[in-house]
Amino acid sequence: MLSQITSFFGRNNLNIENLLNKARGQYAYTLLDISHKMPDDTAERLREIDGVLRVRRVKERN
Repeated sequence: MLSQITSFFGRNNLNIENLLNKARGQYAYTLLDISHKMPDDTAERLREIDGVLRVRRVKERN
C-alpha cells in the first residue's frame, strides 16, 4: 500500500518532504508533507487506490 501511495506522488511530480506511516493490526495511516501545492483532484485520485479507506487533505495557511 505504501509503495502505491509514494509511486502515485512520484508519477505526479509531487516531492514528498516528510512521511509517517503507522500500523495497528490490519489498518495503517500515512501522513505526507509535500513540497508543492497539490492539484485539487489529488485526494479523489488517491481514494481510487485499492485499500485506501479515507483521504484527508490539510491545506497550508496563507
